[in-house]
Amino acid sequence: MSPTVSQYAAEDVIDLAVAAPAPDPTVIEGAAAAALAALPGELAGRGGAVSRGYYPMGVPLLREAIAARYTTRGVVTSAEQILVTAGAMGALHLLACSVFARGGLVLVEQPTYPTALDALRATPARLVPFPVTSEGWDLDRLATVFRQIRPQFAYLIVDFHNPTGALLDLPGRAALLAAADQSGTLLVIDETNLELALDGGDVPPPLAALDEHDRVVSVGSMSKAFWGGLRVGWIRASPSLVAELAIARHSIDLAGPVLEQLVAADLLAHAEEHLPARRRELAVRRDVLSAALRASQPRWHWRQPAGGLCLWVTLDGAISTALMTTAKHHGLRLTNGPRFGLDATLEPFLRLPYVLNPAELREGVRRLAAAHADVSRRQRA
Repeated sequence: MSPTVSQYAAEDVIDLAVAAPAPDPTVIEGAAAAALAALPGELAGRGGAVSRGYYPMGVPLLREAIAARYTTRGVVTSAEQILVTAGAMGALHLLACSVFARGGLVLVEQPTYPTALDALRATPARLVPFPVTSEGWDLDRLATVFRQIRPQFAYLIVDFHNPTGALLDLPGRAALLAAADQSGTLLVIDETNLELALDGGDVPPPLAALDEHDRVVSVGSMSKAFWGGLRVGWIRASPSLVAELAIARHSIDLAGPVLEQLVAADLLAHAEEHLPARRRELAVRRDVLSAALRASQPRWHWRQPAGGLCLWVTLDGAISTALMTTAKHHGLRLTNGPRFGLDATLEPFLRLPYVLNPAELREGVRRLAAAHADVSRRQRA
């Protein structure tokens, strides 16, 4: 008899539902030590209300570090264009409470990041899905949709898309921005996975590098590249929109914690020292998961992503939810395909992150195969 989830201790459950890498303790501890060293200067304050630790736009040191990181990637940016938030989700919720609260049509990819969908569903906006696959975006069709429905906003992930892993190339970025310019659409671009190119080679510059009309609002985060426990993200936009968002923030959380922002500032200042090891580690884990899946499930298909954190797998049937439910009895957590869309059309798909260590990934695939066998038996019966 297959073991039930209650027969697994909590630490023995394999979690393939969350795409959040564990931190490198040495890296985080070093940045925390640097932050503590910088803390006395912050405690002394800069005069006025700021001396009490409230930075509605973010700690200046971190805003400058984020701006410098954008400038290094080819997007000339000043600190006045940066607003620090409580992770990428804090950024999206702030945008939902201000920009998206104006209503209108919002184009969203299908599939897309599910928690972003949750934030957008809570607004008056009407969500319009646009398909994206592991092969990418149909840009001719996208331009037609922009021209026909003229959405006020679009929420897109063009850098190692979550969950498909697709990467929009430079000509595609230019075409996307041209379509948005023509339709008057504000593009909210989620760059959470931007730093996670796993195969080397050139990565296109951020979409904002091509933006001449303040059409792009960029959302970033420390969570995937460094550590989700920091809960530090940001918005890059025009200075006027940043100022507007800072005012709207007063009704949400006033400001972010100073110490965590100092940690993030140190990590960004030394990003090129830390990120190569993170990328190498994730590339190995991606390859381990792919090899284990190929051996276990030859009828499943996916495209090997060049970056990001997960595989978007096409199953051998519309069984994603059944697999998720059955996997619980094998000590395995999954997220079903429909969670990533506005309807049930994603039932034949499964997102599988490769953030766990190789042994856990192989064991997760073994348990997934056992769950798949149970689902198949029930279908035959």
